[in-house]
Amino acid sequence: MHWYGVSNNDQFLEAYRAVRREVERFALFVERDRDNAADLLHDALVSALRAWSRIGEAPLLKSYLISSMLRMHRRGKKHAERFEISEMDSLVAPDALSPEVAADMRIVRDAIAMLPDAERIPFVLAEVEGWPLAEIANELNIGLSAVKMRVKRGRDRLRVLLVDPQITPDEVHYDR
Repeated sequence: MHWYGVSNNDQFLEAYRAVRREVERFALFVERDRDNAADLLHDALVSALRAWSRIGEAPLLKSYLISSMLRMHRRGKKHAERFEISEMDSLVAPDALSPEVAADMRIVRDAIAMLPDAERIPFVLAEVEGWPLAEIANELNIGLSAVKMRVKRGRDRLRVLLVDPQITPDEVHYDR
């Protein structure tokens, strides 16, 4: 049986299983809402399944899915509502961590979710996903210096939010 023109779904499913947690986490960081993230990931998976003959392996599938989700997000697809932090609850720490470390990770996760898109997306790609800055610049169609500045501002804003949780992201000002 051919599904979306793919003759070997097992290879696709195996490749997706290898990157599933990472791309689901990225979708949640981008959309900040579980339902919107699921829609975004679904649309990216459909696109990847159709392009599987060109992709062919798990590491390339991860890159393809993240790139697809970024393009869809930029176009505003499935991104009409603002978020609630509780939607990020499915981004959980591994079971092996102590409760204190898991609690700290939730605090950081929630602070990252508060960052504006222009800072959150480059920050997550660089600091969480480990992408090289040049690849982020290419993917977001912005200059390398803009990526560096957005990642730095994301770090700076995150630091302030973690030190004083009473401050809102809009209240963080930068020294020029």
